[in-house]
Formats: sequence, C-alpha cells, structure tokens
Amino acid sequence: MLPLHLLPSLLSSTYPSQQAVKLSLIIGTLFAMPSAFAADIPTGTQLASQQTLVRGNFDEPPSLDPAFSSTGSSSNVIQDMFEGLVSFDNDGNVVPALASHWDVSQDGKVYTFHLRPNIKWSDGSPITAQDFEFEYKRLIDPALGAPYAWYYSAAKLLNANDIIHGKKSSDSLGVKALDSQTLQITLEQALPYFTQMLIHESFFPTPENVVKKYGKNWTSPQNIVTSSAYVLKEHVINEKVVLERNTHYWNDNKTAINKVTYLPLQDANSEYNRFRTGEIGLTGSVSVDKIAEVKKSAPETLVIAPKIAEYYYGFNTTKSPFDDARVRKAFSYAIDRDVIANRILNMGYTPAYTFTPPATANY
Repeated sequence: MLPLHLLPSLLSSTYPSQQAVKLSLIIGTLFAMPSAFAADIPTGTQLASQQTLVRGNFDEPPSLDPAFSSTGSSSNVIQDMFEGLVSFDNDGNVVPALASHWDVSQDGKVYTFHLRPNIKWSDGSPITAQDFEFEYKRLIDPALGAPYAWYYSAAKLLNANDIIHGKKSSDSLGVKALDSQTLQITLEQALPYFTQMLIHESFFPTPENVVKKYGKNWTSPQNIVTSSAYVLKEHVINEKVVLERNTHYWNDNKTAINKVTYLPLQDANSEYNRFRTGEIGLTGSVSVDKIAEVKKSAPETLVIAPKIAEYYYGFNTTKSPFDDARVRKAFSYAIDRDVIANRILNMGYTPAYTFTPPATANY
C-alpha cells in the first residue's frame, strides 16, 4: 500500500458519503514500496474539518522497526513513519527522498548520495549520513537476525555476502558517511537497478542515538523517532496503532491527513462490514465473494491497484505424467488464463503470460 501522507484526503466533501476504499487485488501484477507523489489538493476542493483516517491493517504488526519489516501489516505502518534515500513517482521513476541528488562512478560501483539540507527526525534532531551507515551495518550483522539481510547481498553491497556468512565483520560493509550530509555506497559489481532497490524499508535509516539508548524498546511510542510524515503516538497490541503528523518532516506541507489509526482485523468479512458502516475509511481486505457486490453496489469505492507479484499453479514434477516436460507444456498451452482470472477468480486479476509483472517499471 502507498504511504498515507501521499494519498489525497479521503474525507473531502467532493467524495460520496461512503468513504473511499483502496483494494489491491490484481493477479500477475506487489507494489509494497512507497511512492513519492504528494497529496496535491485540487484548487477549490473543500476538505472536511477533521482530516483523520481509520484503516484496516490485516494483522497486528510483528515489528515497527524497519530492520524487521517482513509483513504487509508492518510495512504499511513503517512506510508512513520512515523514508529512505529515494522513492518512486506515479510513473515508477526513481526520485529523490531524503537524498536531494546522487553521483555514480564511471564503473557504476560507487554511489555518492547527498542528503537534503536541514532534514530532521521527528524530535527535531538532524538526519545524518551517519544514521544511514549505522542502520545498514546494524541490519547486515548476523547477530541482529534481520529477515532482509540477504537483500543487501542481492543489491551487491561490498562484502555483504561474506558478512552474512560470518566471514567478515559488519564494519566492512561497503557503506561510509563521508560527512554528515554525504553517504557513499560501494558495490561489488555494477547493478543498473540499484537505486530502485533502495526503495525497500531495509534501506531506511534509523536514529543511531535512540536505537543505542533504548535497544529493542526504541520503537515504543514514548521512545520512537521517525523520518517521514507520521510519528507513533499509541500502540495497543491487537487493538490499534495510532500515528500523528510529523511536523518536522521535510515534505510536511504536502501532508493532508493529520491522524491515522490502523486496526489489526484478520477477518476480511468483518473488516469489509466495518468499512460499509463507515467505521473504516480504507481497506485492502475483501473476500472474493464480495467483489461482484462491491462492483455493483458501490463501484466508486473500488480501486484495483497493480501489484508486482505472481500467483501461479505448479506441477508436482516428481510424479507421472508431470515428470515429462512435454506434458507440462501441453497443460500450460491448454489452460485458459483469461477464464481463470476473469470468471473463476473474478477479482480484477490480470492474466499472467510472463513472470515479469506488467506493473514493473520499464516492463
């Protein structure tokens, strides 16, 4: 899902009385990454006096630490509280976020990122290149057990693979703060899509002094310090997570919603019913049998958004007849993907004819 500060207001009087809903339900096409477009309110739009939002969030977030973000329920909240060097625009292009610009060496192995001037954490202290270096070396350390440590190896950061396998110290990772405003990242080999990989929350910085001071408790409401549009104000396990606007965010003037409440609702039907009654203003959890009903009764509330993911049916290649590649190919040719996507599943899925989802940039 997109960071909430980047969504236009859901409580504008230009919307119908039933608040808008976003459903991410396309097959063949995971866009769990943040986007850099801001909430540009059209001229003449009359906003509601209370700019707040309540949204369903699937489940209780296992962690609000970017280093441990591994589920959608965690990612939704973390992406609203933290930001990285770069982000995406509406067209999938990489654009500056906490970094204003960057340089790349001629061999494509050394990236030098220049941070925006005067960017601040939610407590008003400066965000520095040292915070990035600290977090990257913290995340790659095997002692931390971060679920996405492997992502640094996939991104070809210098020595990442050796660090993961205990052959080198995390201090040898190819990242260095040249000064408080300049971060240098060195790769083992040139990777043309490296800046796109920086969108992931595993590359978000964390406040070194806060993490070191409070340890595992640094993400509790009374301790947490954030870098994006929102800061954590309340977290009641299995009940709610409440964020409020971070006025120190560099792009705060583009934030429309002042308060966001996330509800961990595991039952899709229950969440949908609460949306219908107006208790929830945004949901991405709707059961298959409700899609047709939504399309018929309230089509203006339904948004089918592309995901960079694939759903597929696999063969058990250890058993006959599917141990024969010719049989598998015949079945593949015989399957009508359009019928499965549009009639059987009927959730707005896009039939997949390649493993690369069409929503992928430069597809």
